[in-house]
Order: sequence, then C-alpha cells, then structure tokens
Amino acid sequence: MSVNFTTDEILFCLDNNPLEIEQSNENSVVARMYLQMHFEGYGTASYDLLQDYEQVFFEEKATFYPGEEVQDFFAEINRFSQIRINENEVVPELLFNAAFVNIVVKEFDSKDKVQKIYELNDFYFLPGKKPMAFPYLTNSKIRTTYSGSLITLSALGKDINVEKLSAITGSDIDISSVTDEFAVYSLTMKRSELDRIFGNQKIVNDSLIAFEPIPPPRDSIDAIFLNQNLCPEWFTFSGEWEEHPELNHILSKHTERGVDFKAKIETKNTLKLNTGWLFEEELGLLAEMMQSKYCWVKLQNEWVRCIPIGKKVLPYDSERNVNSQIVEFQKVEENER
Repeated sequence: MSVNFTTDEILFCLDNNPLEIEQSNENSVVARMYLQMHFEGYGTASYDLLQDYEQVFFEEKATFYPGEEVQDFFAEINRFSQIRINENEVVPELLFNAAFVNIVVKEFDSKDKVQKIYELNDFYFLPGKKPMAFPYLTNSKIRTTYSGSLITLSALGKDINVEKLSAITGSDIDISSVTDEFAVYSLTMKRSELDRIFGNQKIVNDSLIAFEPIPPPRDSIDAIFLNQNLCPEWFTFSGEWEEHPELNHILSKHTERGVDFKAKIETKNTLKLNTGWLFEEELGLLAEMMQSKYCWVKLQNEWVRCIPIGKKVLPYDSERNVNSQIVEFQKVEENER
C-alpha cells in the first residue's frame, strides 16, 4: 500500500498514530497533507479549519502525525459554565463533538506539479491519548469517595447508549437527549445519592471503574479540572484547607522629588488543600490535576477558579499503604477571569 494509517472508528490525537506515505514514483520530492477539520462544542460557535503541512521524502517515505495537528485546535476552556457541571440532577450534558476530519495528501515533484493524490475521509478525533478506563474518558479506574463527593464521568454518546455507561449511576435516567454518537456527554452525580441507591459505604463499580467509600471527614471540598481528554475530571479533598494572602508592594521613584513611593499593591492568594487518604492508583490523577491549566474548587458553596502551582507529587508510602498530600493553588481573582 502507498498509504499507511489507522482507520479506527475513533482516534485519539496524541496516540502514536503516524500517517506514512510511500513515494509513488522517483519524481516525487515532497508530500503535503491537507486537514479539513470541523470543531464544535464547549459553548463556542462551530468552526471549520483547513491546514496544510509538508514533509520531504526520506528513504522513499514521508511521515505525518495528523492527530498532533488536530489537538492544537480544540477550543480553550476557561469558564466554569462551559464544562456544564449539573449538581442538581443526573442528566446527560453535551460537552463537545469529536473533531471531524478529512485528510488529503498530495505528492509533488521539484516543479511543484502534483504526482499523486490520496484521500482519506470521515475520521473522528478526540483530544489527548486513549484513556485507561475507555470508553469512560478518564485514566482513573479506582477512586476514593467521601459521602459528599461530587462525581462526574464523560463518554461518547454511542458508548453511553451501547455500553449502558449510565447504569453506574444506579438511576433510571433519561438518555433520550444523547443523540450524537460522536459527541462527548457528561454525567454528574453525588456519592450520597449512590449511597441511597446501592447502600451506605458500598463499593459502586462496573467492569471499568470503581468508587471506593472511605470514612468521611468532618467536611470535604470538591474540585473540577480538565483532564488530558479535555473532559471534566473530579477530585475530592478532605475539609482541611488554608488560604495565605501575600502582598507584593510595587515601588517607583518620584520623577521630580527623587523619592520612592508605593505605586501599586498586588495580592496573591495561595490555597492549600489536603488530599486526605489516597489509593496509589490515584497519584497519576493528582499529577494530572497539578499539570492542568485551571481547576475549579468549591469553597464555602462557591466555585472558585484556581491555578495549580504544586511542583511534584510525593511518592506513595508502601509501608503504611496510605498517602495524603498538600496541594497548592493560586486563586484567580474575579477581574482576572
């Protein structure tokens, strides 16, 4: 074959999935890949893009990575309202559509004359890598939960319908709104509701994912961030938290009097949260949260946007078989959002 490329029903942008073109004749010197992309969702208007990329043939081959290029154009999410966390009822919420992509590759000779054309159509791309709990769009298969935990799960419409992924909620929810096979929907529920349905302090699980109950602290704090698939991911901190305001005094010199004066005061609020008890399997999730661009933390019944500023995840303590860590965030003031 002259073209080698995976043709799975759904592709993940950052999986190792090259598109290889074998030189069709000795006159071809370069290959150009044209991506026709359609994006839609997260509260933004749908948009189409056409991008082209060029590779020189080397040892009679040219290699492209379409997914890595598609990844760059998914909409940026920076408002809590865009991720559609419904705390009141368990209903499917439409987040975004998989990118619909058509690919055209052309071979050119040294005079820029087309030698060969290949067309590869109707691909669906999701951001990130294929997650470990697929078809759930999360890498976290085992999770600790408090009675107050807010849980959110995301999946493609076709998997919610065919794989019956909504069954883990324990509720006979209406999924008639899940009509687009290649759109991503989320389901948000509270652990307290799962306790009511399945029984208090019961493990709630299916073949892919498990919610392990642990004794509740005096209080708990919910956090939401975007995981590597650009889907809302959840984390529950114990109720222990601290806020540390820091003032930065900006001084300037008076041009006429030649004396220093305070020109401006900048305030930085650092938030410290305790993870509470963690499974070893959750350390990857913690690292993913610390690498995310933004988090939303629910403090005193209000969702506050924060920037994770922790530098590392501590190693798991295998002797105690327990792990808890302090995670730092910088709060984003209202006028910075």
